[in-house]
Amino acid sequence: MPQTIDFAPLDTPGADEAANPIRSARRPKKQMPIGALGVIVITLPMLAIIGYSLPSTIAKTITDYGVPDPWLSQYGLLLAISTWGLFALGLGGVILWVVFNGEPVVPVMRRLPAFAAANGLKFEEYPTDHRVSGWLFDTRRRLAVYRVSSATGREFEIGELQRVQPESKLDPGMEPAAYVAVRLDRKLPHMAFLSTQARVPNWLSVDGSQLVPLEGDFQTYFRFYAPTGYERDALQVITPDVMAVLVDDAAAWHVEIVDDWVIFTKGYSFQQNTAEDWRRIFTIISAVAPEVVVQGDGYQDEHAAQSVPNVVAPAGRRLRARTPSIVVVALVTLVVWLIAFFALQAPLYSYVIHNQEFAPVESN
Repeated sequence: MPQTIDFAPLDTPGADEAANPIRSARRPKKQMPIGALGVIVITLPMLAIIGYSLPSTIAKTITDYGVPDPWLSQYGLLLAISTWGLFALGLGGVILWVVFNGEPVVPVMRRLPAFAAANGLKFEEYPTDHRVSGWLFDTRRRLAVYRVSSATGREFEIGELQRVQPESKLDPGMEPAAYVAVRLDRKLPHMAFLSTQARVPNWLSVDGSQLVPLEGDFQTYFRFYAPTGYERDALQVITPDVMAVLVDDAAAWHVEIVDDWVIFTKGYSFQQNTAEDWRRIFTIISAVAPEVVVQGDGYQDEHAAQSVPNVVAPAGRRLRARTPSIVVVALVTLVVWLIAFFALQAPLYSYVIHNQEFAPVESN
């Protein structure tokens, strides 16, 4: 990487922008928590289905059993109105979130090729080779949209992976993913720092039993995970200096150390990045990653059969993953709504059962 980065090409409109200027866009200030997103995706359609089907279900019951009491139809109408009211509130909340959570930005994606050329970097569209390790790159059916990488010096790359067609209904696919990856001098145990300021994407599902408690304020910014038995090893690398630069310059990113890479990821697209966003990205490369490189230089894995540099025992190479939270949220929400659906209709069935003189009406 050049000693200094020239950001002028990102700040200066290109020649093609005279005829086709870059339009400002809106992007969310905060990402919606994955749990809330799962509840919305499951709950709103289910409310619509219940609200639509309740009146006809109750009407059919009245017809089949010949129940003369108008209470049942009134009960059904009340339930339908309540359900549609909840649906309207939920939909309104989503609309308000989208409207008031946005901020205007001037994306500079079209200026990236000129920026890369001015700084001796490589710009590639839809690269097919993946050099980086880690959960993000182990995800199936990924598609790299573009990549900016170093041509000389320490190897690094900045890129984006886009969502692709899921392989099945149970496969949630992959969210848009932005990443910054910097090569280390040697392989280290797998470690993950999940930011408390950003939604955790589905590819970073870590088994919670591997959480390592740390002292000080660091825990308010990151949840730190290391393989079982490697807690002390991890603390050889994650020194107070590393924690300090992570909090100062990468608090909004999830960080993964895997093999000989340190990777900073976010579950969003670079397409709406501003010039200031790119300055912050290169601060990560120039200030945060070098501190990890320095602290990792002396590490040797005593768990390995041969305690030599650049070798990590199998137990330390990968953290254990857990079931993605979106799947858990979807299943819990489905069960809750099934219970609620039958609970809402319980008075109807109770009425019919306790009025057995109303036998089903035979149709001629």
